[in-house]
Amino acid sequence: MPQCCVPASSCRRPLCSFHRADLLSVLAGPLPDRVVRLDARCVAVDPGQTSAAVHFADGSTIEADIVVGADGIHSLIRTSLCGADRPRFTGCMCWRGLVPVERIPPGLIEPSSLNWMGPHGHVVHYYVRRGEMVNFVAIHDTEEWTEESWIR
Repeated sequence: MPQCCVPASSCRRPLCSFHRADLLSVLAGPLPDRVVRLDARCVAVDPGQTSAAVHFADGSTIEADIVVGADGIHSLIRTSLCGADRPRFTGCMCWRGLVPVERIPPGLIEPSSLNWMGPHGHVVHYYVRRGEMVNFVAIHDTEEWTEESWIR
């Protein structure tokens, strides 16, 4: 089970940051293996009265009583259930990444989450994976939209 990276004594309330894969393993852990599909790209969902048919890019289809869509801003599951929704640009461009802790000079990153503020942007970083990696998010205010490509 993932452990919190920030001791409760270092902040008013305990902070616990997870790597997404670690959180998924905790949530899926008690479920039977056949219930969770990883590395399967959903292409459509056909909702029914008591179940839904989920279609995948590999041509397979499953029927389920419950379908959880954790597929982000371009969610096919949300679109299948609620209709088309066009995300709107907020004026913030974000870059994010993970860096193995051994690639960072010792003492550079403090044990707690930090938010570095500046004009028209900020950077947030914090440890994940039991302190093995640092997650960072850099946000820049801009009027220029660039389509993200990391999920394609």
